[in-house]
Amino acid sequence: MPETETETETENKPYESRTEQRKKLFLNQVGTGLGLLLILLAVIAVGWFAFHVPGHPWRQNDKALPWQGEGITVSEIKVRWRSSEGNERMALRAAYYPEAEIKLAQCTGSGSLQVIFKDASGHQVGSSCRLAYRDGAFVQVAEEDIQAGGMEAACHIETGFKDKDSYLLHQLSMDEPLWKVEVYNVPSATYEVEPLGHTTIPAQDLTGL
Repeated sequence: MPETETETETENKPYESRTEQRKKLFLNQVGTGLGLLLILLAVIAVGWFAFHVPGHPWRQNDKALPWQGEGITVSEIKVRWRSSEGNERMALRAAYYPEAEIKLAQCTGSGSLQVIFKDASGHQVGSSCRLAYRDGAFVQVAEEDIQAGGMEAACHIETGFKDKDSYLLHQLSMDEPLWKVEVYNVPSATYEVEPLGHTTIPAQDLTGL
């Protein structure tokens, strides 16, 4: 004989249906809440990176080139961070240290450029680099921290960040500006210190670290 529903089974169906509906409603509400939370977190993340990526303009403070002073014009300056990996001498002093390359458009007379590196607080770090010039060019130098000759020169200080962690914290900081380089002209005719320009040391590509 075909099976027939008992009275008890028939009475339980509306109850079971209501229970399933409530369960589905609850799960839908939970899913909607999680979805909204993920959207909110995504918006926060996008906003954070938009304003706090390492190279965002709020961290930069650069004077446009060329930089002109008495008898001298700087046409180009490149500043960067160098890893001391493979350099035993520098590895004893810093894991990462800043370097500047300067190109002149012209210079007359004699004197020197003073290159100063400053940290995020604006304090000078290390000794200033002296790049002497005369007779229309840099004086020839080939040392560990200074290489100069013709219209180009490069220099670095022997300090910086002691380890990778502190270096990365600076690169990705939300609250502090980047390190910067200031260049001054000191012509021999007057020996007066003349500010030429300044530029920040940009955050480098960190994907390979």
